[in-house]
Amino acid sequence: MAKFVMLTTLTDEGRRTLKDHPERLREVNREIEAMGAVVVDQYAVLGPYDFVNILEAPGNEAVSRVAMALGARGTLIGRSFLYGLGAMGEAGVTKALEVIHTELDKSMAFCGHRDITQVTRDILRVPRGFSGDWD
Repeated sequence: MAKFVMLTTLTDEGRRTLKDHPERLREVNREIEAMGAVVVDQYAVLGPYDFVNILEAPGNEAVSRVAMALGARGTLIGRSFLYGLGAMGEAGVTKALEVIHTELDKSMAFCGHRDITQVTRDILRVPRGFSGDWD
């Protein structure tokens, strides 16, 4: 299966839900699996996105299904691709990917990393009082 990187931005309600019910993260991962993809890794990050998700999926169709389903709820960046597609076609999708790539590079740089393979859970800043299980 191919690997995909999906950047997650939570809504204010999503942040509250995750803070109050950290198990919701696992529930969403099960929803992703029901759509034909598997969450291989997840990292909470600082910056414009809340999570970097590494997914395995059989192809673009499965990962697009995940992006659109969760993006419609405001949880993933699937909307960026759709806006780009609607505004400028293929060039718009390319531009959306360029913007996301730039923002990911900036977020990694803020954490002192230049390569996604260097990013590990060691860079996470766990909120005080957090008692959830990330595994």
